[in-house]
Amino acid sequence: MATSDNNFNLNIDDYAAFDALSLKNLIIKRLNSNPVFTDQNFEGSNISAIIDIIAYAYSVLLFYLNQTAAESTFSTATIYENINKIVKLIGYSPIGYQTAILPFKAYANPQLPIETYTIPRYSYFTVNGVVYSFNTDATFTKTTSGAGSEYLSDFSDQNVLYQGSYAEYPSYFATGEPFETLTMTLVDPKNNNIIIDHFNIDVYVKSTSYIDSVPISKWEK
Repeated sequence: MATSDNNFNLNIDDYAAFDALSLKNLIIKRLNSNPVFTDQNFEGSNISAIIDIIAYAYSVLLFYLNQTAAESTFSTATIYENINKIVKLIGYSPIGYQTAILPFKAYANPQLPIETYTIPRYSYFTVNGVVYSFNTDATFTKTTSGAGSEYLSDFSDQNVLYQGSYAEYPSYFATGEPFETLTMTLVDPKNNNIIIDHFNIDVYVKSTSYIDSVPISKWEK
């Protein structure tokens, strides 16, 4: 059991049980210990009004103290900005989902002419029913001809495939409001949420004076 270590005849953990009413009762009890003051026992008296103000102010301050203390630890924080700040103090930067990547080895068959080729970004392959995509333009050069296949070492070492396919989000027209945000909710035909890769989102912006440019789009992974 906690013991008292102060001059107020209170246990050291009694602060956790205090509220406006308990503080008011404590003040009245302390005043009653001295026969000089008696008005504290009569509601509506001046000293009773002062006690009410002190007790209410204490209750408000205690509420904000509890809120501040709760927001200072990761396990009890409820406000996103506070959680984000806390985890950054330990070197952790929260991000969204990340898709799987697939290293590969590429070979050029003998029928492919000697030339430099570029595979456009967002091109994809389907392997055993799983889709893999390029997130950048991928260039390779066929340098030899003959009966055997040519191993494209530079192309294989410098590129990876990302699991999933890209899709274009419908055009969004800005309203011009300061700090305008776009919240997207994506679902597939079966009404399941679509997971978007945090690192594979591309945004294209067009000016109102340039009609033929690419509209604002968001590519999903």
